[in-house]
Amino acid sequence: MKKYFWLAGILIIIIVGLVIWNASQKSVSLPVTKVTTTTTVTSTSKTLLNKVKYTCDAQKTIEATFYEGTEYPVNPGEMPIPSGSVKLVLSDGRTLNLPQTISADGVRYADANESFVFWSKGDEALVLENGEEKEYKNCVVSDSLTSFIQAFGQQLKKVSLTSPVEQLKQEIKENYQDFLAPDLLAEWLAEPSQSLGRLTSSPWPDRIEIKSIITLEENKYLVKGDLIEVTSVEVVSGGKASSRPIELTVENSNGKWFISEIKLGSYQ
Repeated sequence: MKKYFWLAGILIIIIVGLVIWNASQKSVSLPVTKVTTTTTVTSTSKTLLNKVKYTCDAQKTIEATFYEGTEYPVNPGEMPIPSGSVKLVLSDGRTLNLPQTISADGVRYADANESFVFWSKGDEALVLENGEEKEYKNCVVSDSLTSFIQAFGQQLKKVSLTSPVEQLKQEIKENYQDFLAPDLLAEWLAEPSQSLGRLTSSPWPDRIEIKSIITLEENKYLVKGDLIEVTSVEVVSGGKASSRPIELTVENSNGKWFISEIKLGSYQ
């Protein structure tokens, strides 16, 4: 009998041990390793910002289409990550697509090896080829200059050269002071009869049609065109009643345009 009790005791101990081992396996949590996968996404989305035409020396032109890229988050104090781009169509037939690069001044675009750099600063652009200005020099936004001249042309009808002298001076100052250089404005105020304006009730000066823009020097341009006069007939049907050739010397200082000299030709 003692032999059987001894065997039964061993069997009970084995069974209890198995039960305890099984329970311990259920309560033990194996360590879990978290795996973080970083995926770099290159965005091809871009938004059209602006289309600008530049006029450079020797009548060369650049048509620039600017695009805004994806805005990437940066830490405080870090420079923004440039993601824009520009498409350039040069008057020599070349077309370039340049990504935006880091710049502390203006907006800079360049190809991968920096052999062609387009640097936009306000109404001006710097073009570097292999580190030098070559074919495209003194480039300025012709659309900006064109708009300035067109706005000046719209003012001419508001000044009647047959008005009494003091009234004429007031009209010259009110309508031309935002367009003329101080010296030219002073000349016209001293000799109002030398200024531009309407000589008769009809026809009257309606607009300036630009024919060409010539770069004289940095920030100085010669605009050639025609001063168009109309009557009530042309207002309805279009066209012109008469025209006179006009040349305007236009300068840019600190982003502001002003006319420093005007030459008006005879009626055509």
